[in-house]
Amino acid sequence: MQQQLSCRRSLSIAFFKRTVQRDAGLLWLQVLAWLQEGKDVRLGDWTAREIEFLNNWLLLSAKPAVYLVNCSKKDYIRKKNKFLPKIFEWVQANGGAPIIPFSGVFENEVGAAMCGGLLCIC
Repeated sequence: MQQQLSCRRSLSIAFFKRTVQRDAGLLWLQVLAWLQEGKDVRLGDWTAREIEFLNNWLLLSAKPAVYLVNCSKKDYIRKKNKFLPKIFEWVQANGGAPIIPFSGVFENEVGAAMCGGLLCIC
């Protein structure tokens, strides 16, 4: 009786492994076709089981995206930039990720002022 249970258990484990390998192979083909169309993996409609596989593969196109837009100091202070509406339209058409405008020059000046003009790591 014990031997029959052990045999059934090992058969069910082997069946499970084959099923997982088959599902992973089918998903890989689906993801490959998706990428060849030029789409990001993060924009697809995936099931919970498929997401488990995708998370293990660590695909860069499956990661969330954030767009950083470097503006001039003047544009950043007045919170207007002539390119932001065009950038916003493009981002909305290509996935709708967050957009963060910033000014590297302004942040550098503020950082220098906080440190009293000295080179410091805050």
